[in-house]
Amino acid sequence: MENSDKASKKITRSEWLHIRLTPDELQKISGNHQRTTSRELSAFARKRLLEEPLTYYTRSASMDEGLQELVQLRKELNAIGNNLNQQTKKLNSFTATPGLGVMVDSVKLLREQLDAKLKEINNSINHLAKQWLQGSIAEKVSKGH
Repeated sequence: MENSDKASKKITRSEWLHIRLTPDELQKISGNHQRTTSRELSAFARKRLLEEPLTYYTRSASMDEGLQELVQLRKELNAIGNNLNQQTKKLNSFTATPGLGVMVDSVKLLREQLDAKLKEINNSINHLAKQWLQGSIAEKVSKGH
């Protein structure tokens, strides 16, 4: 039933508007179109000409900073994970007990570092999630913006 409702509400556009553009004008219009959520250039142009609101994508500088922070945390986490794997490999190769206690302590220390970084990552993700929810990625912009 929903499909028949959609079909009955479909707008048929039978009129044409032809315009000529320079390559630079087309490039500028296409660039503006790509910054919006409009899938088709014709839908974008129609909204602009009819002065209907468009939805533009925007970038948040605070989100960029957060992403850089997460990338750095991931690098540190990978380094700690590599060290932990190396220590575990050495620990598994020991058959005698003299160096075993030192290795176990070393693995415990690396595990504590790993847990601290995981908490840091979780805090960063929670902070970014709050920022994300406070402001949307796309904002409504009326004509001429």
